[in-house]
Amino acid sequence: MYVIDRGNSSQTSITIDGKTWNQSPFTIITYGLNVIIKGNVDVNGMFIVNNGNIIFEPEDCNQQQTVKGIFIVNNGSFNSRKSSNQASIVNNSLNDPRCNAGGLYVKGVLIGNGIETLVSQRRASLPTWFYVNGSEKSIQVQRRNQILNGAAVVIEYSPDLWVQLPPGAEEFTSTLDVYKK
Repeated sequence: MYVIDRGNSSQTSITIDGKTWNQSPFTIITYGLNVIIKGNVDVNGMFIVNNGNIIFEPEDCNQQQTVKGIFIVNNGSFNSRKSSNQASIVNNSLNDPRCNAGGLYVKGVLIGNGIETLVSQRRASLPTWFYVNGSEKSIQVQRRNQILNGAAVVIEYSPDLWVQLPPGAEEFTSTLDVYKK
């Protein structure tokens, strides 16, 4: 568990690189800092951010960003931004290269403000929506999967979350009266 207080420091953010956190569940609590989550996070993390933002930054434009865990923002919001080496996540300019993907897939929980903003900042992708081979039932399944995989933001309740809880998560969720359903 890591607790980081900005205090009088001039630092305004910390970056969590998904490649770094791949061993065991972890907890990060910050006060007065933005937390930038760069790339995929494959293990359960609990991020508690007070007076700051959680900013999701995908590795590239050709696949969705997948993160696991509990993400809580108090007196801040959820945001997204592009990395320095990629095109804009949202294709709103004909002068920029096209971003083929860019969705965010959260296997866990988002609690806080700015989820609507986060959705508007991510790229949805339905590449073969109008042309799918197969029987009527298989077409319905394929289109359902395309909608889920192509959505700008998907938040999925993950039973995994409760199997390998990050440090302090059980106490925190019981304090908030968040129940496993």
